[in-house]
Amino acid sequence: VLNCGQSCIGAKRFVVTEAVYDEFVAKFTAKMKEVRVGDPLSLDTDMGPMVHTRSREEVHQQVLDSVAQGATLALGGVKPEGPEG
Repeated sequence: VLNCGQSCIGAKRFVVTEAVYDEFVAKFTAKMKEVRVGDPLSLDTDMGPMVHTRSREEVHQQVLDSVAQGATLALGGVKPEGPEG
């Protein structure tokens, strides 16, 4: 969750073989459920907001488009609360 995924090394997609797909989704989802989103100045926060509201909207639209094309959400799918969340 480095830099809210906005780092040049942030993974946007994962290619997972069918043999390990279920295990990968279960483990990845469990870890992401632990991530605390919030104020980046708070010690209780693991991941703060994206750099621009525009970026947040673009990523959210990508999620909506993916679901419309048949993707299944394992977690999330809604924007966090707050103007920059």
